[in-house]
Amino acid sequence: MNRRSWLRTIAAAAGLTTISLATTEYLQPQGDSGARTVDLGPIDEVISDGTRRVVNVNGRMALLSRRADVVTALDLTCTHAGCPLAFDAKTQRIRCACHGGAFAVTGEPVAGPPRRPLDQLECRTENGRLYIRTQLNGDV
Repeated sequence: MNRRSWLRTIAAAAGLTTISLATTEYLQPQGDSGARTVDLGPIDEVISDGTRRVVNVNGRMALLSRRADVVTALDLTCTHAGCPLAFDAKTQRIRCACHGGAFAVTGEPVAGPPRRPLDQLECRTENGRLYIRTQLNGDV
């Protein structure tokens, strides 16, 4: 086998491998990427009406806010560099110690380098219990 034939064989093998991987990725069902719903417990024990509370869900922190039976949740991971965030109840701001970023309690950036709002997590109440949708890999 000469060098030209050998290079053609290698190129063909690389092309077939790429096509095979792309086809496999396309044909595999996407599902919900490992998402699952976590039962946080009775809603009245988890969070009181009209309040905010930080909770740990699968090792990640989330800020819950409640109005009547409607609970919203924000992932407390900075959208700028992935740093953990802290909720300051006194100023009603969510702060990032890494680069001085700050977010409103709605998740909108108000200071620092973050440009994208915080990720909102899906919450629901059912039979008096609070559920939050999370990722199995620990990503909220």
